[in-house]
Amino acid sequence: MKRRDAAIPKGAPLALRLVLILGGGYLLAAGASGLAAAALAKAMPRAEAVMLMAMLVFVVYLGLLLWGFAERRPARLWAVFGAGGVAVFALAKTIGAAGGV
Repeated sequence: MKRRDAAIPKGAPLALRLVLILGGGYLLAAGASGLAAAALAKAMPRAEAVMLMAMLVFVVYLGLLLWGFAERRPARLWAVFGAGGVAVFALAKTIGAAGGV
């Protein structure tokens, strides 16, 4: 029988996973929505692109939540939500600065 470290509370890994999935998933979905809206604004009216992505982002967020609970390796969650979130926000800002949105 393995002995747990007394310094780490029993529910800490689950609490950290919840914070990562809920917060990181939201940031990644919001960034992806902004990126897609900025890209779509070149092909359709800006207001319609924003509304379309505002509706579709709920499906993206739900998919990220479900995947986050199914994923066994927390390191992969940190990599996808962290690096992915930074990447989509940077790309959205770049497209926006170039005149997209």
